[in-house]
Amino acid sequence: MVNVTARLYVYKRNFNTSTDYRCLFAQMKKKINESLYTYTLGAKLYKDFLTYDVNSTLSTTGHHSKYNAATYPNVRGATPKLRKLMTKDPKN
Repeated sequence: MVNVTARLYVYKRNFNTSTDYRCLFAQMKKKINESLYTYTLGAKLYKDFLTYDVNSTLSTTGHHSKYNAATYPNVRGATPKLRKLMTKDPKN
């Protein structure tokens, strides 16, 4: 994902779906080093668009030899949390 500079939108969400946030997106803003990046996160809330910058630290988990997780806050002011890379089944 760090090689993608275009804005990425959430296609399908099954976590915390009761919120009023819609059109969630992430866009890389700056590469700080090989494992630390700054992203702009954003969402539509009613008629407004909210954006904020977060630092995202890449890491490996389990027996992975390549980065497969990132630690970042998903809400402004939240404690950063480790999130593993998730993929979508093309049939779903």
